Amino acid sequence: MSKTSPTLCGSTDTDLRSRLGYIDLVRLILAYHQAHLRRLGAALALARAVEGREAEGFPSALADHLARMLAEMAAHQAREGHLMMPRVRLGGAPWPTLRQLQSEHASAEADIRRLTDLTGGYDAPAQACSDWRALYALCREYEREFREHVELEESIVFARFSGRPGLAA
Repeated sequence: MSKTSPTLCGSTDTDLRSRLGYIDLVRLILAYHQAHLRRLGAALALARAVEGREAEGFPSALADHLARMLAEMAAHQAREGHLMMPRVRLGGAPWPTLRQLQSEHASAEADIRRLTDLTGGYDAPAQACSDWRALYALCREYEREFREHVELEESIVFARFSGRPGLAA
């Protein structure tokens, strides 16, 4: 798998993704997890660097928001890995666990909306330095991959292993 992006990211072949076996699904999800943490960590480092330069117009709350997102994503991934993956391997995950993880996905979606607001839709101003522009590009890429990851988990993984076809509504 690529160091920068999980295999099948951006794939429009939902049928192919839905036919993946358990091992391939777990590998793909773990690749997304690694990509998310790398991107958020790199974005946080860039945000702190730009913030340290006291760049005019740079969103003062952005670095702290990214730090919180990184911590919450790491905690969510740990819960997912410890609560859901072993149960999925055994043939299904209890409904409350899936509901909790879906709730965490919704919370992460709210964090992304805040990220989008803080960055003005990832549109760096004309005076932005190269690090600032790279930060916004990284945030945009993180959002894209996060949405693909959630779609994979909720529409394929959760639905497949919950025994409840309407789970990913």
